[in-house]
Amino acid sequence: MFGGGGVVQRLREGRDVVARSADIDRLAARPRDNGGGYLVPAFVRLGAPPGDATARGAIVGLTRGSSAALVARAALESIADQSADLLTGMEADAQLTLRAFRVDGGVTVDAALIQFQSDFLRVPVIRPRITETTALGAAFLAGLAVGFWTDRAELARLTRREKIARPRAPHPASAPAAAPFSSPSARASAKSPSHPAMKPLLSTIAAVLLGFALGSIV
Repeated sequence: MFGGGGVVQRLREGRDVVARSADIDRLAARPRDNGGGYLVPAFVRLGAPPGDATARGAIVGLTRGSSAALVARAALESIADQSADLLTGMEADAQLTLRAFRVDGGVTVDAALIQFQSDFLRVPVIRPRITETTALGAAFLAGLAVGFWTDRAELARLTRREKIARPRAPHPASAPAAAPFSSPSARASAKSPSHPAMKPLLSTIAAVLLGFALGSIV
């Protein structure tokens, strides 16, 4: 998966759908559903799955009634859809079941996005109060190294959840998550989504990431 936040940046800089990245959350929340419109965010390439360097971006399902709000919603759904495809593959390879999904990064400030993610995955999605977790983790490691904090248990007490999105009743936009690799992102590639070369990598990542998720469920 490449550049989830870059999808929002593209709408801001390349297509003038929103003036600021922060505006997409409000805009995407307007439509009741996606109206059958989907965005395939292969602006550079399509990451795993299905992992296709030749794939190109596309917006499909537009009608005369399609608006900027529908495009904004399709953009956020495309990020959640890719994540759901990847996590579904990781679950299958690792033979584990995801019980919650912790998110971070600038794009996760969009409440609509993490709600779509929860709807697609059918599990709670947890956003921390500090979303720049990479910088926070570096600070935690430095603090542990110099003795500012004593152990990981103390660090765990410092973290705070800001928002938990829970799955809503099934709706048309959540359909891709019901069938692994059946989403518009997957169909954009001619390659098999279960490429043999991906399995060892997915299994390793799954053991780490899903292990953290399963060990810290609300």
